[in-house]
Amino acid sequence: MNVKKRFEYAKRRTQLFWEIEITDVALTTRSWGPRRKEHRAAQRFRSPEAAQRSGEKRILAQRERGFVELGGRKRDAPVKPIAGGGARLLVKKAIRAVVVTKLRAMGFEGTFPCFRRIGRDRHDVVWFWFGRAGGFLSVGLAVLPPRKAMTAAQDLRRAIDVRNKRRTWLTDLVGDSSDLHFNVCAKKWGEAWPDKLALRVAKRLSGPGRLWLMCVERSDASA
Repeated sequence: MNVKKRFEYAKRRTQLFWEIEITDVALTTRSWGPRRKEHRAAQRFRSPEAAQRSGEKRILAQRERGFVELGGRKRDAPVKPIAGGGARLLVKKAIRAVVVTKLRAMGFEGTFPCFRRIGRDRHDVVWFWFGRAGGFLSVGLAVLPPRKAMTAAQDLRRAIDVRNKRRTWLTDLVGDSSDLHFNVCAKKWGEAWPDKLALRVAKRLSGPGRLWLMCVERSDASA
């Protein structure tokens, strides 16, 4: 498999170019502009399919930023992203109906966007937030040392502290973010995408404790 595509972003006085090339398990991107230095990045994957999936997600992200593909007489029309307050409200409603119910059954307390489970030797924290454009859901996970008289808001501040080695993201642990991207979900599931997204998140979080165990192992390895 050999794929090579070039995209351009042109708005007012800004002109940028972005190129992606996929060769077997290797993925290379290159970006430059008339007033910007060239930047290259390369990554290798375990399989050609993984490289292809990663490439498709990167192309989709660039299209949403306003890049259009070059190489033909007609440029591809930019993909209109599913984002904004309406999409966020749909996702919040689905999370409250599906994910929060699962979390409470697992012993978590709190309200959207932060929930925690207090144990003798640790506090498990999970929180939700959206990307700047509103088209992506982020799910944070943290395992914190116990502290008395800590509110949920205080635990959240501890969890998102950049110095906290016990913080990670759901996508880091499962290795795939496609099911959290609104456009990908809508393309895959149609109008039912918010509920499907919530079901996927609930399934990942309500497993037999493996995600939290991985979170602890990750923190211990980085300590």
